[in-house]
Amino acid sequence: MPKHLTKSLHQKISLAGGKLTRLRKAILDILIQENCLVDKKTVVKKLNQKKINPDRTTLYRELLFLTKNNLVQKTLLNEKIYYELTDLSHHHHLICLICNKIKKIPLENHLQCQEKILSQKNNFDIINHNLEFYGYCYKCQKNN
Repeated sequence: MPKHLTKSLHQKISLAGGKLTRLRKAILDILIQENCLVDKKTVVKKLNQKKINPDRTTLYRELLFLTKNNLVQKTLLNEKIYYELTDLSHHHHLICLICNKIKKIPLENHLQCQEKILSQKNNFDIINHNLEFYGYCYKCQKNN
């Protein structure tokens, strides 16, 4: 785990009254390594590769702790739950409706400006947003 990110995440965990347990560190490492949306099945697979085998309840509690304390963002796409770190650079996703491939894409400052305007006009404190684009990747376009 990169040192600056480790320190930031550890501070957030401490402020939330938690500890950086072996399981939490492993989950955070996986999310950093994947650098985008990760489903629970992939998290379990990667944990098993690290010889960490939490039961379902423990994993659920850890992901809930990380989500409630804004270290991890939970996203529902195509009726499937994904997780990613909130500290990663802000981005959005292109999602293929055939193969379910997800590609991370950054959007320039225009969206941030719109968010600021929405917040001010509506007297609403926006803490996050999701914007996903659905369609067909190049490979699926060619095969259909």
